[in-house]
Amino acid sequence: MVALHMLRSLPLLAMLVLLGACASGPRFATLDARVVPTTPLELPADAELRVTLEDVSQATVIAESIYTRLDAGPYDVALRYDANAIDDDHAYVLRAQVRADGRSTHVSPEPVPVLTGDVPPGVIEIPLETMNH
Repeated sequence: MVALHMLRSLPLLAMLVLLGACASGPRFATLDARVVPTTPLELPADAELRVTLEDVSQATVIAESIYTRLDAGPYDVALRYDANAIDDDHAYVLRAQVRADGRSTHVSPEPVPVLTGDVPPGVIEIPLETMNH
């Protein structure tokens, strides 16, 4: 009799577990930065700026933002990411790239550390340099 009662309770228990999993979804946060070209840019109409937040410890992209209709710069950017995906023991960086006419034209020369470790306070700036083709 007790086993039958427990068996009838299983669907209710399963539904409660599923509802609990839905309630603990992503906790979104925004990381603001500024992409600063070393020289003013003159870009074609199809140019796009792509900024990524990467976990270098896992070699994965956590967030990405793409911008079009670019002027000469600098560019204020925002990346929305799941704060639950951030591990204090990992290293995170921002990278920027401009693509136009199907090829990379400008890139950040070095990744910019963010979120964890010895990150300096203040505005996050991502330098952007012309690629030599």
